[in-house]
Amino acid sequence: MNTPGDEVIHGQRLITSPGTSRQLSATTVTLKNGVLIRALSTNVDKLYIGGPNVTKSNGHQIVKGESTSLAIKDLSAIYIIGDGAGDGISFLASV
Repeated sequence: MNTPGDEVIHGQRLITSPGTSRQLSATTVTLKNGVLIRALSTNVDKLYIGGPNVTKSNGHQIVKGESTSLAIKDLSAIYIIGDGAGDGISFLASV
C-alpha cells in the first residue's frame, strides 16, 4: 500500500550539455511513492532516462509529451541525457 506524502514537489530539468547525462536532483530527495516524469512538449529531440551510467543507447527513450513513472525512493538516482540543448523533462512527486 502506498503511503501518502506530506507535500508535493515538482520541477523541470533541461539538457544544458548535449550528450552529457544530468541528475534530476544534485542532492538526495526521499520520495514516498516514486516520481512521474514527462518530456516537455517543446522538446525537439529524444531524451533518455536511467541511472548514473545512462547513455542514448541504453536509456529508456522518452519523446515530447510522453510520460513515465518510476517507483524509486530517491530523485537523485535518476539521470537524463539527450542531444537537444534546452530539451528537458518535468517531474512531480510526493515527499
